[in-house]
Order: sequence, then structure tokens, then C-alpha cells
Amino acid sequence: MRRFHPVIAIITGSFFIFIINQIMNYIFDSIPINGMLGSELITILVPVLLILGGFITAFITNRNRLLCAFCVGLFFPIINNAINIAYLNSISAIVLFVLGALFAALITTLGGFIAVRAITKYVNALNDKGIALDEIGKHEEAIKAYDRALKLDTNNIEALFNKGETLGIIGKHEEAIKYFNIILKIDPDDAETLYEKGVNLKKLGEHEQAIKYFDKALQLDPDDTDAQKGKEEILSMIQSKNT
Repeated sequence: MRRFHPVIAIITGSFFIFIINQIMNYIFDSIPINGMLGSELITILVPVLLILGGFITAFITNRNRLLCAFCVGLFFPIINNAINIAYLNSISAIVLFVLGALFAALITTLGGFIAVRAITKYVNALNDKGIALDEIGKHEEAIKAYDRALKLDTNNIEALFNKGETLGIIGKHEEAIKYFNIILKIDPDDAETLYEKGVNLKKLGEHEQAIKYFDKALQLDPDDTDAQKGKEEILSMIQSKNT
């Protein structure tokens, strides 16, 4: 699966903070704000813009851990700023409200982050269980383990791949291809999945399509001997039929 690169996370965060600063400067330059009202307005605008922008970016990037952690980190200076403003303004009600909302959001975010890590570990354990069951020939039970993993994480590449591979082993090639197609929608350049789809197409007798996917796998990984062998077997089969 494609991951959000750390450099992109840093650039995204820096750009977003730059935009926030520009908005704040515009407010100060264009709108006559004085005293407590100005402090309260900025206290509201900054956290709202940072939180919304940060979380939208995090979800767009497939809930990347690095960027989620970055968003959590944004809360700390915002809360500190709100505390300072609350102190200077003799703790106005609106500042306290925003401060409370920020603490609630921080707790919720951290709780969600911990929950995601726990779920990820459980999904990995289910995948490992499925692999172990496959190795001793208990394919139906392995599929159940992969299904449980996919209920927790519907786009888990490893579970999708493992289930597709196991379905192919027990002869359910059309169903296996459905799972490989899901992976290829997420990552069209997954060479291993392209190869496995080619294998299952070959089993179904769709030789031209199988060669197409073997070729795609070889373009991404020219040293893939399995894909080369699969392609050669089909070409040999076609040649023998024509002679």
C-alpha cells in the first residue's frame, strides 16, 4: 500500500501553518478587532482551522500514523495559547469553552490513536493465524481468520491478498480475482498481486489476460521468475496447440 512519505507530511504541515498565519494576518489587517473580542476570535479561529485541516489531511492520506501524530501535536501549542489568553483576559467564558473543547478533542484523538494501534495489532495477529492455518492445510479456517481481519480493516492489503491466495488454492479462482482487484484499485503497481491475478486467470483458461498480468508484474519486477515461468508455460501451451 502506498504510504504518506514523511517529507510530504512535513511539507503539508508547514504549508498548512503558513496558510493559517496568512489568514490571521488578514484578520488583523482587515478587521478592526480590539481587546478581548480580538483575542477570543483568534482563539476560536486558530484551533478550528488547524483541527479541521489537520484531520481532513490525515483522512485523505489514509489515516497515516505520522500525520495523525502531527495533528495531535498541533493541539499542545493551541492549548497553551488558549491558557495564556484566558489568563490575560481574566478567563472569559468563551475562551474557557474553546479551551475545554480542545482538551476534549485532544483526549478523543489520543484515544482513537491508541485504539487504531490496538486494532492494527489484532488484525496482524489474525493474518498470522490465517497464514499458520494455511500452512497446515486448514484453508477454510484460514479464510475465516482473514474475514475477521477484514471486518476490522476492510482495506488491509495483507488480509485481502492472503484470502485471495487461499481462495485460489482451493479452486475458487473467480472469487480470488475479486480480492486481487480490490488490492489493485488501492495499489495498481503491486507486482505480487498482479502475478497472483495472472495465475488465477491462467487457471480459468483466460490465457491472453493472464499473459497481460504476468507482463505487468515483469515490468515492475523483471527478476520475477514465477511470472516469467507462468507466461512461458502459456506460450508453450499455445504453440503446442498450433503445431
